[in-house]
Amino acid sequence: MKHGMSALGWVAFVAFIAGTLFGCTSIRQKIWPDHHKPLSILASCVYRTGGTGPLLPITNGIELNSGDHYKTYFKASQDCYVYVYQTDATGQVFRLFPLKQFDGVMLNHNNPVKAEADVVLPSDDRFFYLDNTIGKEKIYFIASLRRISDLETLEDRIANALQAEDEKQISESSQAINAYLTKRGMGAISKTQTVMVAWNDGDATFPITGFQFESLKEESVHTLEFMHR
Repeated sequence: MKHGMSALGWVAFVAFIAGTLFGCTSIRQKIWPDHHKPLSILASCVYRTGGTGPLLPITNGIELNSGDHYKTYFKASQDCYVYVYQTDATGQVFRLFPLKQFDGVMLNHNNPVKAEADVVLPSDDRFFYLDNTIGKEKIYFIASLRRISDLETLEDRIANALQAEDEKQISESSQAINAYLTKRGMGAISKTQTVMVAWNDGDATFPITGFQFESLKEESVHTLEFMHR
């Protein structure tokens, strides 16, 4: 069979090459994150006093009590990796995201997070709750355009220590990840502004104070601190 191309075929071929060379920006934006735009995270934390009553915002410096129920929400402007941790006064670390299951229910909250996806932790119909360990607590929101391998390695250390029920390794691993989060919280502080976030509570949707943080850097961090009484 003879291989050849008509004049019309050559025109189409040249147009295809030109589109590939000069139109690749739009293709790249659909596949890779846009590193020229800030990675923006919209988030909010809410609680219910004693597990009952209306949803109220958790803001920096607020006082919460043992038995209060709480949850958090976030949405990313681009496909990215999000890590949410909580630390208590003893230095113990709890991972809130990613989270495969909670209270015996499969959640499958995984990374990477899709752009504009609404994520509620632990889920729409469940809450975390504060135990009897009182003192200062922090919630860390870390967002990155790339997987944070160092952080995930520390996570694996804690998981292995818990599985082995090795109290010493659990303590050392918790201290290591706590130090990592503290360092990140100081070294990657993001531009943050207070915003209103729409929350749904049953049949009603209403605005609650939240925050939006962003950075042109690869990684951005926001820390929310409250007192547990």
